[in-house]
Amino acid sequence: MCLTDINENLSFYTEKPYTYEGEVLTFDDINLDDFGVRIEYITGHSKASAVFIFEEDKEVFSGDTLFARSIGRSDLYHGNMEKLKAGIVKYLFTLDDDTIVYPGHGAKTKIGIEKKKNPFFK
Repeated sequence: MCLTDINENLSFYTEKPYTYEGEVLTFDDINLDDFGVRIEYITGHSKASAVFIFEEDKEVFSGDTLFARSIGRSDLYHGNMEKLKAGIVKYLFTLDDDTIVYPGHGAKTKIGIEKKKNPFFK
């Protein structure tokens, strides 16, 4: 888990490396149906990257997986460009084109726009 292993969370690059030693809850501990969310793990940016899909609301919170006309970096520890792109195609590009994507930073976008204009998928 990235929070418990200093080598996984990359905080060793900062002045104050951080790890968490308390109880770790996972998404398996929560009834996600109560929230109308589906969580898919799209590895490639990191080995634990997850996206939060609200299919009924046509919204996705993609973190550092998919950005407007870009994708997350894959040159970090456990990064893998092929896995990242394959996960985006499998879990995100199968959503309705008008699904709004809210990335971890930067402008929001839509699935249909990314399928047509994202240079990583040309």
